[in-house]
Amino acid sequence: MKMEEIIEERNITRLCHFTKSKNLPQILMNERGILASEFIDKDIFDPNDRYRYDGKTEYVNCSIQFPNVYYFNKIHEKDIQFKEWIILFIDPYIIKEENTCFCKVNAATGYGRYIKKRIEAFKELFEDQVFKYTRTMNMPENVPTNLQAEVLIHKRIPVEAIQAIVVPNEEQAKREKARLETINLELPSIYVSPELFSTELGNNIREGRIPKEKVYYERPTIKSQ
Repeated sequence: MKMEEIIEERNITRLCHFTKSKNLPQILMNERGILASEFIDKDIFDPNDRYRYDGKTEYVNCSIQFPNVYYFNKIHEKDIQFKEWIILFIDPYIIKEENTCFCKVNAATGYGRYIKKRIEAFKELFEDQVFKYTRTMNMPENVPTNLQAEVLIHKRIPVEAIQAIVVPNEEQAKREKARLETINLELPSIYVSPELFSTELGNNIREGRIPKEKVYYERPTIKSQ
């Protein structure tokens, strides 16, 4: 079975990546999109994690289908000066890119010991038992058994792979939209979902309670001629 077949079979529709909202204009203005921390101009971008205990600074870390709120809470609490964050929804088929890595637990576990490549490593994310975590009957098929499991994309995620941005409330959605319009950027779709930023997300997913996502702005579909 190929990776794209697993994506389709499990109905994986997106990857998720957290970033500070102040990084968004630079991400969208540059065709290189989301850069791994090793390739970031530190005078322009502000990396989420300056320590990178996984040792994979040349990779962009993503989660599958839903954001890793455990990691988000950790980095969010460290930054007392900046509180506005966004989630980027990313085309899941970027998983097929060469050098993509997978980790069935948080990539920093054991200083990156469980990071692997190839399709078998991708399959491991959905095993019935991943260390102390048992897959519940209520969990959606597109969610890894350990909700901190990660996909590591080599070097960058191109801007065209970004499907949408998500914010926790409509006030921030309004600000993000206005900011991007001011600099004449093509807007991605914007969703509002406080549940995706909530510490209860993990428990809700394991119990099969899918968070609501409200469309604030939908990017127009370009019709073929």
